[in-house]
Amino acid sequence: MQGTTVFCLDTQYRYLFCNDAHRDASRKSWGAVIHMGSSMLAIIPSLEERKLVQALLDEALAGKTVVAENRFGETDNIWESVCSPMFNDEGKISGVSVTSADVTEQRRLEDALLEREHKYQYLFDNMTDGFVICKIICNEQGVPCNYRILEANKAYEALAGIAFNDIVGKTVLEVVPDMEESWIKLYGEVALTHESRSFEVYNHSTRRYYESTAFSLHNGQFARVFKDITNQKLSEAALKTSEELQRFGEHAREREKEMAHVDRLNTMGEMATGLAHELNQPLAAITTYAGVALRILNAESAQPEKLREIITETRQQALRAGEIIRHLRRLVRKQTGGHVETDINHLIRSVVKLLAADLRLQAVDLRLKLSENLPRLMLDDVQIEQVIINLLRNALEVTVMDVANKREVTIRSYLSSKRFLRVEVTDNGSGMDSEVSSRIFDAFYSTKVEQGMGLGLSISRSIIEAHGGNLWANSEPGQGSTLSFSLPVLKRLLACD
Repeated sequence: MQGTTVFCLDTQYRYLFCNDAHRDASRKSWGAVIHMGSSMLAIIPSLEERKLVQALLDEALAGKTVVAENRFGETDNIWESVCSPMFNDEGKISGVSVTSADVTEQRRLEDALLEREHKYQYLFDNMTDGFVICKIICNEQGVPCNYRILEANKAYEALAGIAFNDIVGKTVLEVVPDMEESWIKLYGEVALTHESRSFEVYNHSTRRYYESTAFSLHNGQFARVFKDITNQKLSEAALKTSEELQRFGEHAREREKEMAHVDRLNTMGEMATGLAHELNQPLAAITTYAGVALRILNAESAQPEKLREIITETRQQALRAGEIIRHLRRLVRKQTGGHVETDINHLIRSVVKLLAADLRLQAVDLRLKLSENLPRLMLDDVQIEQVIINLLRNALEVTVMDVANKREVTIRSYLSSKRFLRVEVTDNGSGMDSEVSSRIFDAFYSTKVEQGMGLGLSISRSIIEAHGGNLWANSEPGQGSTLSFSLPVLKRLLACD
């Protein structure tokens, strides 16, 4: 072996023999020149090293073969030394033979390898993904029929729910007797064909989802890395459910808009007589004023002031008719205008104007008790008008128990709290029993015998709730009914309080 030193000493530690490699090593380590017959201990300058060497030599002189590794002198070389006793012809110990080899590079490589092993073992033990190494077992026909678990990390134990000592060294069929053949076949293909496979699997025992990758190693072995993706799968499922619910909600909102539109059209149809009467009034006035104007123009004497007055009145009646038509067009169009800052009293008065003909035709005494200086609301004004129309028309259709009394309807608006504004529509009709009052907001429920779709109050409640408010009824037989709704006040106005 290159770099191997050999020397022999007598029982007094004196040199009997040494090779050139030992002479060279002694010169480099201690700066000493060796002479035959001189003591080895005498050439070692360090007392500590001298004691160490003497202890090794003494053990050999005592009849033992000693193997030791040491560094000597100022160098970093590591020497592996074998000290053996020498015997004379009589079998007595006559000295010591020492063979030393420079193992510095070898130990460096071993230490580096050991450090790498420790590093990989640390990563192996502390990786969050489960890792297992297995060896495929084939039957006589060379078909994979089982596999043995060779190694597994701590994450595998935690994820699989099986202790390390219960699986390593055992076959999978010993650990999981009911393992499906398809899995053994899959892992066999990975190990024998060297083709990696990735897949998702659900473990019924742990009730968890895993994402796994299997890849080939050597000699029919394969490794499998897997991680728990249960939370990811649940999040994906929740997201999918949320998206489906969102789509369902959007569809439901569209259906609600469609139904609200149908209800408005139906309401306008039911109000046709009153609306026609309301439009006939300004149209009849326009016709009358136009006739008077023509007669004045045909007269010989000019009357400019009279004509100005007639034309002004004609214009006012035309504006009134136009306002009614615009109001109707706004109510019957399919899309509403969206949320805008609105005065609730203005909406109430607009509805009253629209239903003025019905009020007159049915001889209803309408009383408005609207609080002044109410905070403005953020509303879809067309939808809220639809609610007020439904509530007011519901009040107009009730019967009065005492025929001698005139039908009365009262509309109130007031601030019920700092956060909510309330509108109440009260009639002096016959009232409702508990069964009717509990069902009037149900879709397609109607107390009208021959007309009505039973959607008005149901849609009204949906509209109010979509605005963050509530709609309810208070009624007792013989005491009339009050339909009320509340709406939230604008937040920026609340902040000013």
